[in-house]
Amino acid sequence: MHSRVEMADHEVLGLLEKWGVSTLMDVFIDNGIDMTALRLLTEADIAQLIPKVGVRVKFVEKWKNHFQASLSNILLAACGKRTEIANPGAIEKNALFESVVTAFPCLKDPQGTTGYEAFYTKEAKGCPATGYLEEHLRYVRKHMLQKAKPHQECTSTSDAATGEAEQPAETTQDHQSKIERLKDNVEPADKVQELIEVTASYRREWIKNKERTVAEILREFPRLLDSNMIEQDYHLAYPLSADSLYDRWSAMVDPIIEYGTRMCPLWKETLELPQDMILDKLTKDQKSILALIIVPVIFEGNSKKRAAGRSTIKDVVGFFIDRQRDIINMPQYLKKVDPKTHPQPFVLSLSSANHLESRNAFVIIEKQAIPQPSILKAVDVCYKAHYILDCEYQQQCQGVWTFFEKCVYRQEGVKTRDNACLRGLCAYLAHKNVL
Repeated sequence: MHSRVEMADHEVLGLLEKWGVSTLMDVFIDNGIDMTALRLLTEADIAQLIPKVGVRVKFVEKWKNHFQASLSNILLAACGKRTEIANPGAIEKNALFESVVTAFPCLKDPQGTTGYEAFYTKEAKGCPATGYLEEHLRYVRKHMLQKAKPHQECTSTSDAATGEAEQPAETTQDHQSKIERLKDNVEPADKVQELIEVTASYRREWIKNKERTVAEILREFPRLLDSNMIEQDYHLAYPLSADSLYDRWSAMVDPIIEYGTRMCPLWKETLELPQDMILDKLTKDQKSILALIIVPVIFEGNSKKRAAGRSTIKDVVGFFIDRQRDIINMPQYLKKVDPKTHPQPFVLSLSSANHLESRNAFVIIEKQAIPQPSILKAVDVCYKAHYILDCEYQQQCQGVWTFFEKCVYRQEGVKTRDNACLRGLCAYLAHKNVL
């Protein structure tokens, strides 16, 4: 028994050294922290164990990442190897993910209903199930199917009798034939969606092989602007971050408003909102919109350092979400959009006098308005369009999109590097435990 405890202690000490917090070794030895105790620690325990904030923050980050990495193995052991195709039902998934946050208390979301929303949220009202482990499970199913295909018998007696044989891999000519078909056909919708999906890999390579303009890309792939097509391409390319905005935004809303109020006390005047507006009386949707338009206010300082001149806070907000009255003439509005002074894509929100109530939302790409069911959905599609169309963030609100890249979608190092404004906001969100 003594040797097993000693081995567990050495494993913990090895992790502390690996995580760069070897100064905590004596504390962990004195408190008898073995691997079992390490797994069961809560953040309250850690705060008592590690009073120094700097060291504690470093430890918590590494500690969470370590145990989160173990979840894939749990998932595979519980589901993936049970059947040839890992496809457990909703009841089984709920039980699995409840056991995960029970086994790893550090991963439970104290603000959530179930505590495991980040890992699994069941489908509702036509929306598919989401979450980190749900996405991983889809990934496992996909690759198990792909792995099984080459081993399927295609020379059996029945196959020989019917003349069936294994289908050859699609050539560039096959892809080009499907792309030409997509240029001239919008029906049937399910077939169009299928063709867009099977040509996604070819399209990504085609876009990245040369520096092409958005106009050139859309001439070759006009169906990308159809409903849900940008989202589908993004999901195929970045499955783990596809639903990140919906998973994380609601928890970030209040902290972003709080931080914006501290950093920019005159935000109501800047955003042309009523001075007597009371935050506690806003609806959930109104607060969500408010948080979206406060983000560019926070990053306004970064937007001033532009060769083209200084931008006002109002300008920066407009480059991110252009808020207009719902009585505008849309064809005339689109005709006046100048890509030199207002780079695309960007979000257009149509509202009444109250800018916190968006009645219609659109993503503007190449002077075309793609309707969206909500302003949050429009921001999501607009962000993803930058990746699918391989275009740079608008200079005037680059800090805003970098925030979504780093903190919401968590695509570290994909497009840009962080800055002082971003580090300050991230530190505050981490302090509020929403990162």
